[in-house]
Amino acid sequence: MEKPLSIRTQDVTLSERQEALIRRRAADLEKFYPRLVGCSVAVEGPGAHKKGSAGYRVALDLRVPGADPLIVNRTRRERLDRAIGDAFDVASRRLDEFGRVQRGETKAPRASGSA
Repeated sequence: MEKPLSIRTQDVTLSERQEALIRRRAADLEKFYPRLVGCSVAVEGPGAHKKGSAGYRVALDLRVPGADPLIVNRTRRERLDRAIGDAFDVASRRLDEFGRVQRGETKAPRASGSA
């Protein structure tokens, strides 16, 4: 990646194991899609939200050349490890789809609202 991995937290402290998981999964994304320019990860704890919306939220902002950022915003999970895994699983699928479109293996999705 051209830009170093960025990890931001709000209302949660990551353990060494959780931070290592994020770093490993980001490195896996770069292996999967070597042209990845940057990856920012935001982790929010349950305290950052109104009552009734407990759980952890993990959001990824992936920068790829020649395209808008790929944003992954996962719904809340009770377990942080699960939220991290879910977010990176979705990111892998989005990068796979993006790569297929770039290689011309599939058509680009139509913009919403077009007829």
